[in-house]
Amino acid sequence: MAFYFQYDLDYVYFVYGLAFVLVATICAIIPKESARGTPWTWLGGFGLAHGVTEWLEIIAIDLQDTPVFGSVRFALMALSFVFLCEFGRRTLGKLQCRGPGRWLYLPLLALAASGALGGFAGLQATTRYALALSGGLWAAWALYRLHQKDERSRGFLAVAAIGMAAYALAAGAIVPNAPFFPASVLNADGFHSAVGVPIQLFRTTLGVLIATALWAYAARLRRNDLPAAENRGVAPLGYGLAIMLAVTLAAGWRFAEFASDWSDDEVRDILQVQAGTAAAGFSPEELAPLRENTLDWDDANYRHLRGQMQAVYHANSEVRSLRLLVLRGGKTIEVVTVDAKNPGRPESGAAYERPPKELLESFSSGKLTTLGPYRSASGNLLSAFAPIRDSRTHAVAGVLVVDISAEHWKRSVAEYRLTAIFVTLLLVLLVIYFFIVHERMWRSAQLTMRSESRLAAAQRMAHIGSWSYDHWSRRMVWSEELFHIYRRDPSLGAPQGPSELRAVTHPEDWPRLRSTMRQAVEEGADHQLEFRVLRPDGSLRQVETTVHASRGDDGKVVALTGTVQDITERRRTELALIDSAAQLRLFADNVPAMTVSLDENLRFLFANKRYAEFFGFDPADVVGRHLSEVVGEEAYREIEGYFAQALQGQTVTYERTRKLANGEPRYLEVNLLPHIGDQGKVLGCFVVTKDITEHKLAEERIQRVAHHDSLTGLPNRLLFNDRLSQAINLAKRDSRQFALLYLDLDKFKPVNDTLGHTAGDELLQAVAARIRRQVRGSDTVARVGGDEFTVILSDVARREDAETVARKIIAAVVTPFQIGSEKRRVEIGTSIGIALYPADGADAGALVKAADAAMYGAKQRGNSFHFFAAKPGTENAA
Repeated sequence: MAFYFQYDLDYVYFVYGLAFVLVATICAIIPKESARGTPWTWLGGFGLAHGVTEWLEIIAIDLQDTPVFGSVRFALMALSFVFLCEFGRRTLGKLQCRGPGRWLYLPLLALAASGALGGFAGLQATTRYALALSGGLWAAWALYRLHQKDERSRGFLAVAAIGMAAYALAAGAIVPNAPFFPASVLNADGFHSAVGVPIQLFRTTLGVLIATALWAYAARLRRNDLPAAENRGVAPLGYGLAIMLAVTLAAGWRFAEFASDWSDDEVRDILQVQAGTAAAGFSPEELAPLRENTLDWDDANYRHLRGQMQAVYHANSEVRSLRLLVLRGGKTIEVVTVDAKNPGRPESGAAYERPPKELLESFSSGKLTTLGPYRSASGNLLSAFAPIRDSRTHAVAGVLVVDISAEHWKRSVAEYRLTAIFVTLLLVLLVIYFFIVHERMWRSAQLTMRSESRLAAAQRMAHIGSWSYDHWSRRMVWSEELFHIYRRDPSLGAPQGPSELRAVTHPEDWPRLRSTMRQAVEEGADHQLEFRVLRPDGSLRQVETTVHASRGDDGKVVALTGTVQDITERRRTELALIDSAAQLRLFADNVPAMTVSLDENLRFLFANKRYAEFFGFDPADVVGRHLSEVVGEEAYREIEGYFAQALQGQTVTYERTRKLANGEPRYLEVNLLPHIGDQGKVLGCFVVTKDITEHKLAEERIQRVAHHDSLTGLPNRLLFNDRLSQAINLAKRDSRQFALLYLDLDKFKPVNDTLGHTAGDELLQAVAARIRRQVRGSDTVARVGGDEFTVILSDVARREDAETVARKIIAAVVTPFQIGSEKRRVEIGTSIGIALYPADGADAGALVKAADAAMYGAKQRGNSFHFFAAKPGTENAA
């Protein structure tokens, strides 16, 4: 088995290269529209370059190899594996949206170049490690990931991925023998010795597997690429190609075997003829003494025999050596030898310990026989054994052995085998070329059919028919859809002549149609016309026709072509849309809101009358303007962010104010609704704006009533509690203190009882005003009872600060008041209790209680203030 494949290794290389050339061919025929961006060109480049490399190996093993030729093959092999790496890199980058860049070739090439220290074999080994192994595994992973992404592969790409991974190991891990590990252990020679077949056979099998899987995948793409009704001839062509290739390769192999056998027979026949002719020149009588006596180098008989052999040797340049053998004592004795290394040196009479059977057969039967090729100390030889017979007894007196170099035999056989392989290659390429041409013709025909089918379908969907009119033959041709538009029986054919065309046209429109046709013929210009079609059932259809004139070489119109589109429904729709738009405009102009439609660039598509009038524009002038032109640049910068959110698909609501031309402020509530199309793309937004000024003012009035004292306008107890909580939170956050003053008016009740409630209310208003003037704007003054007030002094650094404010308030209150229209003099006072946060209370309730308690302490003295003290006797008073 091993010898058989070694003997036919050139044909193995031929099939090996062919498998990868087929991979390149398959990658070339994958439709671009079906490839979905997969870089099949790189895999095809690998297949072509690698296939040619293996074909060049045939020349190297059959004929003489040279360093230059070996370098060319090596460069082409390395280039092919670079293509394989690039296929894997680009495919994975596309599928995973990320992947290594071209920088990865730097370490790979560095690894490949490192093998140069081990000679040319070492360079080949590291190149396969760096490029073939990594590139093959990369490509295998890319094919597998592509299989996962592409539902059309049906497992074919998975098989190709497995084949590619195995090929990466066979081509990238089993390398030429090199003087370093692991190439010194795991190499092609060791594999051959261990398995019994060359590694090239496994590589060939894997190449065929990859090509077959990719072919099945490409065929699946073609089936999926076209509708089932149009997809004819796909499977038979694939099977036919496989059968044709198999038959061609089998015939080529037999042809190569026949050529090599014929060349082998021819070389052996020539060698036997040469050996027999030379043997006929020797006399059996001269050999008789040599069979019985020991050799005497000075014997005249011996010198004569040697001279004859030297003459034979010099007469044929292909002869490597001549040996004259006799039988002596049952043993084969070599008596005379002329060797290529030293043709003049006599040889001793050495006996053959194990003479070949061909030699023994020549002695026993007297037949011409050949041996070889075989390896000897003199190199690879092919030998012919020619018996020297006694003419009287016909006994074999001796045998003349003629040795020629096996290289001559090998070259002759290789030339014939190469011729056979080359012829097979031409046939295979013709088969592949036939396949490619057939494939393209088939695909062109299918695409034409699909185009015609789609054109007919498009015409049906668009209600467009086409027609042509030959001016010279006066013949008109209609498309299928045109018969449908006119409701005309296709068996009647297209109307021929003006009378038939007039019969299917509305009488009022016929003059215009006839005039348009005449103008097209006379002027050669294109025309467009709308008219009505009269159907056999009496119904009318509105159609639009286009007329195009074609001129001949003389410039005259020779034909008219055009289309007819049924626009009846479109006209109805347009009228309905016009009516609908008018109704929509009427509705939009009367809704109690400002409505706007903007495109994705924030340009106005629509604005109702209320919106345009609010911003001082005519509704027609707003359309087409940018939002910033309508609302103003300053206002646009404030609201630009809201519209950016709306254009991202978010619903947005915000409020803003705008002053009218007279300076009156208006409160607006704006709702932005994104306009999202069918594909989820935001096409713009709708804006609904409401004037909420009255609502805002009413809300402010309600808030003021709810949180402020109606008499003094000061915050009431509800707002005071909220402000106190805020003050506590701020003080706690910033680790600072503040003061709470609790005021109660002294001698207020006598004034209220004596002068009346009106005077009392006026007095409270005056007190509130005086207290407000004694504190900062950031402080809070509130009325929490009939004649009770509170003051929140924010950020009080020292107790003395609160004391100062308390003194100012007391001084302001004790100053006499002028009340009523009579300006009566009224004198009152106030008592103030002071509590500090956080010393006197950690929460609002505790702090108010502390201030209230301190106020009662101050009340006992009148017109004074007191600080709260947790322990009696520790308070400060004034």
